[in-house]
Amino acid sequence: MIVVKVWLILLMVICGIGILLKHLIFRNETKKIEPIGQRIKVKNGYMHVVCKGTGKHTIVLLPGLSVPLPSVDFGPLMDDLSKEFTVVIIEYFGVGFSSQTADKRSNENIVREIREVLLGVEIKPDFKIGKINYPCNNRSEKRE
Repeated sequence: MIVVKVWLILLMVICGIGILLKHLIFRNETKKIEPIGQRIKVKNGYMHVVCKGTGKHTIVLLPGLSVPLPSVDFGPLMDDLSKEFTVVIIEYFGVGFSSQTADKRSNENIVREIREVLLGVEIKPDFKIGKINYPCNNRSEKRE
C-alpha cells in the first residue's frame, strides 16, 4: 500500500513539473498568435467572432465546453459550409481569443452576449444556431 502511495505522489510531482515546464516554455508563444476574426466589445470584455461566406442563410456555430479554440477547431467545417451559407463562429468569454469576464455564467448572460456579438458583426436575427460539443473529427462510421 505504501508503494502505491509513493508511486502516486511521484506521478503527481512529475505531472506538476511537466505543466510548469510547458507553461515556462510556451508562455511567450501564445502572445504571438493573432486572432483570425474580430474582437467585439461586449459589456466589460471582448468576444472573438469569425465570419465567413456570403450565403443567403446564416449558420451560427457555438462551441461546447470541450473545445478550447473553436475558431481553429471548426475551421474545416466553416470552410465547407461557407460555400453555401454565411457562417459565424462565436467564442464565449474565457474561450479561445475572447477575454475573461467577472459576470455570472448564467443562460441569460450568455444569450445576451451572443446577441450583442451578432449585432456587432451585423448579423440579423434570421439565423440557425448549431451547438457543437466536440471538435470535428475524421472518423467514418458505418450506420446500418
